Amino acid sequence: MESKPGTFDGVERRRHKRFRVKEDALVFFGKDTGTILDISRSGLSIHCIALDKKPPLPDQLDIFFAQSRFYLPNLPVFLVDDVQSLPSPIFSSFQIKRLRMKFGSLSNEQQARLDEFITLNTVVEN
Repeated sequence: MESKPGTFDGVERRRHKRFRVKEDALVFFGKDTGTILDISRSGLSIHCIALDKKPPLPDQLDIFFAQSRFYLPNLPVFLVDDVQSLPSPIFSSFQIKRLRMKFGSLSNEQQARLDEFITLNTVVEN
């Protein structure tokens, strides 16, 4: 069976381990907001509401987590994949999307702050 490009075919291609993020960690991109599902040193997945059929296409985002007073602005990203997360009600004008994004080139400071976020704000799973 042939898989379409960008879909999971059973081969793990990630260079860095993904970590589940504590609840209420947010990303801001333009006028849109999403919640972070998981994160690694090279990318993240978020849930967001798409009011149009096409999801927003951010080229940078800000990470915010109120519990630890963490804020990391202007991270360069590009969209790898988007998937509809929940079935859209027939009369609804919005969809819940899961956006998978890869980080662009990060400065040393941005990478250090991202590592700090991962250390302090993710859930250790067994």
